[in-house]
Amino acid sequence: MAAQTQNFKSGTQSQLSRSIERVFDDAEVSCQINLSGRKLKDYPMIANKFDLADTEEIDLSKNRLSELPKDVCQYLWLEKINCYSNVIKNIPDDIIKLRVLIHLNL
Repeated sequence: MAAQTQNFKSGTQSQLSRSIERVFDDAEVSCQINLSGRKLKDYPMIANKFDLADTEEIDLSKNRLSELPKDVCQYLWLEKINCYSNVIKNIPDDIIKLRVLIHLNL
């Protein structure tokens, strides 16, 4: 039974990883990243594998983030950031790089 539970957990983790990878893959085309409700404590490092420089919108709401991820501040075309329902305690100084940001929901 324990081995079966372990296989289920690793299978679920693998699906979640693939699912997040799919989000970033789609974001390369749509310019929108939606990671809402995924219980994230950190911004996925897998994002570095994708060309997300043209990202205009990101939804990180309903997670467990304690800070606005610095990686988000590299998306210079961001117009909208949703981070509500997190535990945000810190906003990086690099947020001033986001010159076209018009909506920040913490």
